[in-house]
Amino acid sequence: VDLRALVAFGLLWLSMIAFWRSGFTTQATFWQIALPQLVLGVGIPFVFIPATTLSLSSVPPEETAAAAGLQNFLRTTAAAFATSIMTTGWENTASVKRAELAGALNDPQGVQSTLVAQGFTPDQALGQIDAIAQSQAVMLSTNQMFLTVTLVLLVAVILIWVAPNVKQRGAPGGGH
Repeated sequence: VDLRALVAFGLLWLSMIAFWRSGFTTQATFWQIALPQLVLGVGIPFVFIPATTLSLSSVPPEETAAAAGLQNFLRTTAAAFATSIMTTGWENTASVKRAELAGALNDPQGVQSTLVAQGFTPDQALGQIDAIAQSQAVMLSTNQMFLTVTLVLLVAVILIWVAPNVKQRGAPGGGH
């Protein structure tokens, strides 16, 4: 089996899950959030195991341990950078979405007046409106980040085919 096909399948699976998660609302239930996470687990082995084999396949056997250590370091470092980039993008996008929502509010003074009539202080009413706008902005930003991840994974599905196919090695020597 061509390991690139397994990685491509795994990446495609992960992209489908990311796309699935890009349509959530603030009313999502526990299971609507948990189910994609559980289903995500099916694709993970299809990515990491064959990708590790592919990355180590062109390394001479005597250098495999050092290459595996370097690969693990690079994978961990790349994950840290990706997390930082996504967190920054998520926060920045949420700020932009919040500003867009604030500008598009329909009669905020009327809503504030209605809340004040129901017993809120003017500051509490404004805080409620702000909290709703903020939660919606974060949700919109989250959905946008999952769409971005979907696109990145689809690009990775294409790029995996640039990797050379594994050359078959002979059976490992044994000391038996």
